[in-house]
Parts: sequence; C-alpha cells; structure tokens
Amino acid sequence: MSIRILCFTLLCFISTACFSSVAKYSFDVDYQEMNITGENIQAMAINNQIPAPTIEAMIGDSLQVTFNNHMDVETSIHWHGVLLPYDQDGVPYLNTLPIPPNESFTYEFEIKHSGTYWYHSHTDLQEQRGIYGALIFKDKQPRYEYDLEKVLVFSDWTNENPKDVMRNLKRNDHYYAFKKDTVQSWQEVLKNGQIAIQNRINGALSRMGPMDISDVAYDAFLVNGKESSWMSDVKPGDTVRLRIINAAASSYFYLNYSGGNMTIVEMDGMPIEPYQVDKLQIAIAETYDVMVTLPEGPGGFEFRATSEDVTGYASVYFGSGDITNVKDLSKPDLYMVDHSMHDKPQIMSAMETQPMDPNMDHSQHLMRQSNSELIEYYGLRSITPFEPEDNKSIREIELKLTGSMERYVWSLNDLILSESEKIIIKKGEKIRLKLVNTTMMKHPIHFHGHFFRVDNGQGNYSPLKHTVNVPQMQTVEIEFDANDERDWFLHCHNLYHMKSGMAAVISYDDSDINS
Repeated sequence: MSIRILCFTLLCFISTACFSSVAKYSFDVDYQEMNITGENIQAMAINNQIPAPTIEAMIGDSLQVTFNNHMDVETSIHWHGVLLPYDQDGVPYLNTLPIPPNESFTYEFEIKHSGTYWYHSHTDLQEQRGIYGALIFKDKQPRYEYDLEKVLVFSDWTNENPKDVMRNLKRNDHYYAFKKDTVQSWQEVLKNGQIAIQNRINGALSRMGPMDISDVAYDAFLVNGKESSWMSDVKPGDTVRLRIINAAASSYFYLNYSGGNMTIVEMDGMPIEPYQVDKLQIAIAETYDVMVTLPEGPGGFEFRATSEDVTGYASVYFGSGDITNVKDLSKPDLYMVDHSMHDKPQIMSAMETQPMDPNMDHSQHLMRQSNSELIEYYGLRSITPFEPEDNKSIREIELKLTGSMERYVWSLNDLILSESEKIIIKKGEKIRLKLVNTTMMKHPIHFHGHFFRVDNGQGNYSPLKHTVNVPQMQTVEIEFDANDERDWFLHCHNLYHMKSGMAAVISYDDSDINS
C-alpha cells in the first residue's frame, strides 16, 4: 500500500458527488490596526481578525473559499498540510497566481482527509503580519470521545515591520541579542570557564556566532490573537480535545498543562496510537491534537505555550476560580550550552524521555542515538501499519541544510532558491529524502501537497507528517510515494530562513516511471 493510499485509508471517507455538499466562505483581506503591547501597529487581517476565522468542512465536501484583496499589495493563501490539486496550493508564481490588489480569487478543492491544519499567506512576510488561520476537517463518524473541542492557534508577535526584522537579521547577527539582553561578553565567557570558551570558539568556526536559541526578539506570544484567554465553559471532569497549531513565524514552543498529562492522538492531522506526555515541543508549522482533562474540584488550570528561548509565553485558562499555574521553565545558560546541544540541558522533548517499547529492537535505537539521527519523534506510532510495495526500489536524494547565521543566509546544498535547479522526480517512484542539517539551528521542513513517513525507529508504524523538525547537526530521513504531478514547494518553515533562501522546488517529470 503506498503512502498516499495509506493516507486515504486512514482518514478518507470520500462521498460520491450526489451526496457531497459545498462548504462556502468569503473573506476580506485588508490592513487592520492592532494594539497588542500598547503600541498601535498596522497589521494585515482576514475579516478584521487575527488569527483569521476558522474554516471547517467535512470529508467529501467541496471547499470553496473566496478571498477579496482590499490591500494595495498582492496576497495569496496556502493550505498547509492539505492534499489538493497543484493549482490550488497557493504558492505565488509557482503553481497559483497571487491575488492582485482590489481583486478576488476563489480556491476550490475536495476535502479528502480529516485533521487539524491551517492556512496562511505565502506572499512576502505577510504571515508574520497576521494572515493565518485554523483549518479543521472532520470525519462524519468521530474517531474520539470527548466533551468539548478547542482550537488553539499559537503565534509570535512583533511590533516591528517584518521587512525591518529581516534587514536587522541581515546587517547584524547580534541585533536581537541586544534586545533580549543575551549578548555574550568575553569577560563573562572567561568567567564561565573552559566549556564556555570552547562553545564560543565553535560558534565562530561554524559561522553561527555566540550561542542564542532563537533569531528574533518578539514583543509578545499569542494564543488565538491574545496573550491569554479564559475558557470558563470547561467544567471539572470534562475531557477536552485541543487542536493545537503552531502558526508562529519563527518560534518553537514548549507546551505544558498544570492539570495533568496530555494525551497525543493526532500529529499533523494524522492519527497515532494515543501517547501520554507531560510536556511537548511543537515545531513551527506543526499541529498536534491532544486530550486533556480538567481535574475535579474548584479552581482553574493553565495550558501554556512557552517560547523556546523562554522569553515569554501565551496561556489558556480552563475552568474558573483560583488558577493552578504551570511551573515556569528556567532560562538557558547560553554560556554553557553550545549550538549542538541547543536547549537540551534545560528541557527535553517528552518523546525523548518515554520508556522504550519492549517490542522494539533497542540496539537499533541506541545505534540511531550514537549516529546523532532523529530521536525527537521516538515513541509515536501510526495506528495503521504501512505495507511496502514488493520489488519497488527507493531513490535516495540527499539535501543538506546549510547556511550562515553571521550573514543570515540559509540554503539547501549551499544554494539559495534563486540559484538552485528543480529537483526532478518521476511519478511512480518511491523517494527517500535524507535531510542533513549541517547548521547549528533547528529547521522545520515542510513539503507541500504530500505526506511522508518519518523514520523514527517504529518500522512500518512510522508516523505520517507534512512538516518535520530537523534538529541542529542531525539527519532526518523521510519517504514518500511520488503520486502527483507538476511542481511542489519544499522549504524551511522558519519564515525568515525561507525568505533568505532555504527552499527548493520538487518537480514531476512528465513521463511516468511505469509507462
């Protein structure tokens, strides 16, 4: 069974045309004045709100969404994680024309799979300015039992014009370290001893400079457009399905819940075997569906998303009364943490600390650890096994994630998008992409229009995703069946990394490998 067919087997209930319905939306895209931190800022919004309105549809529906562009610049909409025709994908000048000023465009496609996804502009840096929203596709027969459902869209907010942010990153790699008060002096480096000195030297040799966790100093972190939100309709004993979307431009988050553990049931819209964690890292552009329960008794409980550099957080409060808060995370000691370890001493992904599956080949897992390969999604298993097709060879393509923090240039195989040629594949091939991160920064890699299996040591139960985190100085391998046509975008979903060049076009050859 192919990966693409597997996606449909897992999630699809495709109605015939006579039973399908049309889910219609019409939205206005315009400038919107926002005041998040006490300063009036001209942002961009859909229907005057950030995030944009949540779009919902059922499997088998035809989704029709019209966007009326009232701005004086062009815009676009990409449907992140959705299987759809190439000309509806929304990458300007690649597969869909942008929406010019004062004109409209209607996207239309059939909903073929359920899950939590999102939509956002793929024009310039508009996503950072507010053009993003949740996308919820539902099964006609619910897969889970719960009392309430909540959509949580986490994001980062800057009062600066995003174009100025990019200019600042390009001209001075210390610019936002000053704003965050994380500039490292040689006096402090020497005071912290040999490890700090070696870390500083390693940073210079790798063109990364002194250690920092994230590129940009943000003015706020938001959940559903606010720094905090109360959801008092959640009552003691209620089980809540949280549809969590990281719509940040360049921020990873740590998720914690003061009311107990979280049970992951879906990742990037794909169902997995329920997996219980007490903390969770969510990469840029990923989605997770988790179940939480509000404890019995009086009081409320906090669900918190803390930025990876621990400079701020956004909170949702469930229930009412006195709040039990999440314990604050300690800030990383940047002198004692080198780029290759990044944030690991302060907090580890919960997936890295779970007990091993007794049915797994642990020697293979240990070998993978010693080879510095991906262990971040270890423990997550698809609910249905993938059955490889007999006698189907795999073509491996290696992509090195490359770049320089000092010049703020990010690339693939040392070539930025404008310098690189298309990566040619043929319909009918099975492709293994070997993503080799040669940099000291994490990169969330997203492949448009496809799901892929992440090799996380779970064999045929390896999970399906559309966005995968590639940790610093590590290698991640993903596989997909080439079962589409035309051109599809692959890129780092850190908005500023993508804008500076870390992207490529994967293009289908006109000929079919089986023809």
